[in-house]
Amino acid sequence: MSKANHRAGMSIANEHLKEILANTFVLYMKSFHVHWNMRDERFYFLHRMIEEQYQELAEFIDQIAERIRQKNGIAPLSLAEMLAMTSLGEAKKVESADKMLKELQETYEQQVTKVHAMILIAGELNDFVTQDLMIEYARFIEKTVWIIGSHQS
Repeated sequence: MSKANHRAGMSIANEHLKEILANTFVLYMKSFHVHWNMRDERFYFLHRMIEEQYQELAEFIDQIAERIRQKNGIAPLSLAEMLAMTSLGEAKKVESADKMLKELQETYEQQVTKVHAMILIAGELNDFVTQDLMIEYARFIEKTVWIIGSHQS
């Protein structure tokens, strides 16, 4: 791969990372939505479970933004910029705990598709640090999807 093609590939990879970062912000806020607004007899347990998940998401937000900067990109400057870059939908209303959990699970599933694509892109560019970060993130998402799914009727 020529240097020009490699630079172009890295630029495309940074745009994908920005979308993943914006999506992670949406997941973070959806997690808070469920955490704050859920009403259910399992409230305490689910409240704690979601809290653990959004704390993990906060770590990934920071790591992904730092990776964008390490790749000479600029991390998003505002929430408006984040929303313009996301491919995920925001939470719209308070529903039953099961419906909110299902929506959260589906959002994680949409995100893992983007993360899997980024793993392949990073591999093609021999960007093994980004690839490793995305593999770690995919591992978290896949486990979270499984955990959330196991709490639904």
